[in-house]
Amino acid sequence: MASNGDGTAIDMASNGNGDGTARVVVPEIKFTKLFINGEFVDAASGKTFETRDPRTGDVLAHVAEADQADVDLAVKSARDAFDHGKWPRMSGYERGRVMSKLADLVEQHTEELAALDGADAGKLLLLGKMIDIPAATQMLRYYAGAADKIHGDVAFTGSTEVGRLIMESAARSNLKTVWLELGGKSPLIIFDDADVDMAVNLSRLAVFFNKEGIYDEFAKKTAEAAQNWKVGDPFDVTSNMGPQVDKDQFERVLKYIELGKSEGATLLTGGKPAADKGYYIEPTIFVDVTEDMRIAQEEIFGPVMSLMKFRYDG
Repeated sequence: MASNGDGTAIDMASNGNGDGTARVVVPEIKFTKLFINGEFVDAASGKTFETRDPRTGDVLAHVAEADQADVDLAVKSARDAFDHGKWPRMSGYERGRVMSKLADLVEQHTEELAALDGADAGKLLLLGKMIDIPAATQMLRYYAGAADKIHGDVAFTGSTEVGRLIMESAARSNLKTVWLELGGKSPLIIFDDADVDMAVNLSRLAVFFNKEGIYDEFAKKTAEAAQNWKVGDPFDVTSNMGPQVDKDQFERVLKYIELGKSEGATLLTGGKPAADKGYYIEPTIFVDVTEDMRIAQEEIFGPVMSLMKFRYDG
């Protein structure tokens, strides 16, 4: 067992095959309390909730469970800090320097943060290290650079329900400009002259509308690719997909799969749990999907693809 210096342990011989391949071990979970007024504190009620490892379903940690009393205290502390604290009275340049330092610290702990996300949410470790954590540092540095400029917009990407709340709050406060990207299904339209193999490689990212002439070939190749995907431990660099984030989401995705069947879509491949333990689901593809079906209209947040035909006479 060795350490890479950022708090993440590396086991050189525990991947089950004894070949000495390095495998990341879940780092110690150090912080499970609420962070209010610059301190880690227990919930006022003393309550906690379990967070489980989606790879196994085992409990990772017990985390402080906030309720109204904790929210009220956090809001009061934030209000006091805004009215009397140092941050609002710093120049934009000074705030930018603080944010840049935070970005540096996040970057230094990339391995640890990616491993924690993999253990808590099932995110592939490789994607966390290559995309998610670097994107977070880039975002911090972007806003560090913008700290001495004036921007009055609020931007949010997520569910329609939360977006509506943000817009209502912005309207009630000072009529901030709000940019919202809500409820997307990541659709991609594929025409007859498309590179089918390239489209198949990108297919895990979207819901697809396929021109009738290319539909059958695309469906066949996509199903073959999905069947060859490795669903497994997010810490395994050979895994193509990890587990769902928790049991609720696991069950939600499976319910959508059953809904797709009941609505009349044809299950081409997948559709079942992919392991006896943990929250793994097979890559799932539906064909014969119509636009009025809920699997075509609603965000599933799971490995479920809907393929639909379209005609283009232009």
